[in-house]
Amino acid sequence: MEKLSPKDRPSRTKSYPVWEKLNIESNGLYGEYFRILAQRFNELTRMELFVAVLIKAGLKSWEIGQKLCIEEKTVENHRNSIHRKLQIRGINLTVFFAAV
Repeated sequence: MEKLSPKDRPSRTKSYPVWEKLNIESNGLYGEYFRILAQRFNELTRMELFVAVLIKAGLKSWEIGQKLCIEEKTVENHRNSIHRKLQIRGINLTVFFAAV
């Protein structure tokens, strides 16, 4: 995937043009997985769901940050939030989402 420009970054208004470009939420490669996660884990925000999809794709935090034009620390914050909300302890998110 190509690196996204700052104009494609997710805005705080919940409009995410970047996701269309990544083709995650629509009919892209992980579109069905996104929908499954959204239904099963409704406590996750859309951003956390998108990070989860990219985790499922095998990307590391720094790679996710590059793809989404956000800092690696922000990705780590989302990962920690996913751990907390889903009450996942003692298991890697990559392993967890691979089993979902």
